[in-house]
Amino acid sequence: MRRRAYLFLLAPLLLLAGGCGYDSEEMEVARLKLWQAVGADEAEDVAAPAPVVHGADRRVIWALSVWGRSRPLTAGIERLADRVLEETGGKFTIDIHYDAALSAPADHLRGLSSGRFEAAVTCLGLTAGATPIAAGLDLPFLPFEDLDRQARVQGRLLRHHAVQAELAAWNAALLMPMPMPPVEFVGRGLPPREAGDWRGLRVAASGGVAAALSALGAYPVAVAYRDLRDALAAGDVDAVALPYAEHVTAGTHEAASWYTAGWSPGAPSCPLLMAESAWQALPEHYRRALTAALGDAHGALAAAMASAEVEAVRRFANRELIPINYPPALRAEFAAMAKPLWDSWLHDVEARQLSGRTLLRLMLEPAG
Repeated sequence: MRRRAYLFLLAPLLLLAGGCGYDSEEMEVARLKLWQAVGADEAEDVAAPAPVVHGADRRVIWALSVWGRSRPLTAGIERLADRVLEETGGKFTIDIHYDAALSAPADHLRGLSSGRFEAAVTCLGLTAGATPIAAGLDLPFLPFEDLDRQARVQGRLLRHHAVQAELAAWNAALLMPMPMPPVEFVGRGLPPREAGDWRGLRVAASGGVAAALSALGAYPVAVAYRDLRDALAAGDVDAVALPYAEHVTAGTHEAASWYTAGWSPGAPSCPLLMAESAWQALPEHYRRALTAALGDAHGALAAAMASAEVEAVRRFANRELIPINYPPALRAEFAAMAKPLWDSWLHDVEARQLSGRTLLRLMLEPAG
């Protein structure tokens, strides 16, 4: 309520400033910043302003929400922002808000829908209730052999008309696939060398990987990204599931004694989504600049993540973490336990009068 009070107190001042000769572009920027200050708790009660657009060459500011600090995972969106700013002569700014400053990751669809921000890195494993078809990308043990193939899979499914309709219900659309390496686990205590060793373990995981762990008898636990290291160090969880690079960023390897190598139970699917209304409001040449920058942004992300994955293994070795390598037969056993999850997703999709197997082929064929 205090933030809403500030809004009503400051709004007349903005009107007064407008009458004192301030440039209209500056006024729109101020109004956008004021909207961002209102806070997510007021998003449903206060109408969001449109992006700052006043003609073909006027300034546009997009707010982009992501969790965590600047790191290899954000290299793609950072390159995207740099390229767009350069190509538009400084007129189109993508303002990246780190550390979930604008929204918790699980609320990114709601933020796009309400107009709180124009873009967000959105993990489909956290939005499965709102986007059940798109959540197929988060199924465990999909054969994503490299980041390029995973990006193609994301793009193919998220551009399917049924998934576009799911996203449109939240004023959302795909801007850029954001492939990530598969998750692996770091943990402390007795290393889980057999399938039965996972039974009873508390594991910080989400999405399809969490569902797969439940099939093994483990207990998935929801932990905020910034709290993962402390949760492992304190014994609140026994293991954490993240790509190697993200383990280093989160510092979980510093509290661990072992890590899994080559298990690859699933890869987080966290594409960069944009507000459809913001896209429609963009001048055409700004849209072209944004689209033209996507290839460079993907290349920056892939290069940064590949380098970070190699560096992560080096750091694991320096800390003398014990690598856990599962033989092919055991990995196949793990994958078989996940089959009911695939079947459940297919059943859910077909209950919506869609061909689940056709959609599944969209995810499997590019990775074959």
